[in-house]
Amino acid sequence: GEGWSPSHALSVFLDGITDPSFETFVMIQRSKGETLDETILALRKYDRELSAKRVEKRKLKSTVRRMIENNEISIDYDNDEELEPSSKRVKRARRTNPDRKYFNGPNGLKYWFSDGGYLRIDPKSFKELSGEDRQFVISYNAKVRHHEPMDELKWTPTFECIKKESSKEGSSSEKAKKSQDQNHRKRRITFNLGEDDESESEE
Repeated sequence: GEGWSPSHALSVFLDGITDPSFETFVMIQRSKGETLDETILALRKYDRELSAKRVEKRKLKSTVRRMIENNEISIDYDNDEELEPSSKRVKRARRTNPDRKYFNGPNGLKYWFSDGGYLRIDPKSFKELSGEDRQFVISYNAKVRHHEPMDELKWTPTFECIKKESSKEGSSSEKAKKSQDQNHRKRRITFNLGEDDESESEE
């Protein structure tokens, strides 16, 4: 409005930006001391960069979704810190092993045991499991990862029938330790589809 000081005009302009995506931008601009015109130019640039990131995120999600459907990757749901699989954390896995032995559980459940002894569930089947069954998978794989005995593990009705398969596959903790020792230097790539859109790799 007429008679506004440059600083007041800038403050009113920034107050009008309510999109949460621009919260960081607004906070930075308030402390930079730029003019209204400079701030408008900066806003346009920030908006272009934000749009580009959104496009890249959609492309990456589409690629990951396709790879999951083609069974080229598996969701990292044996991580102790995660309660269930999330599209925000997936890892690239080896392409499907033609010699992999699959087991059919109750209600069409499809599962197998990895080379390290981990209990793996087909992603589509995992999403249909109850919260109790999902937590069981997390707990089972956590014990394998930390080489802990399964004696105190509470088997749910869904997995009770495949308990013997676990025994047939051998000691899960021992297999996991052997596999981890052999593949200590194996490359692992993790895709992070969160807001930061970062990829991280470990040697």
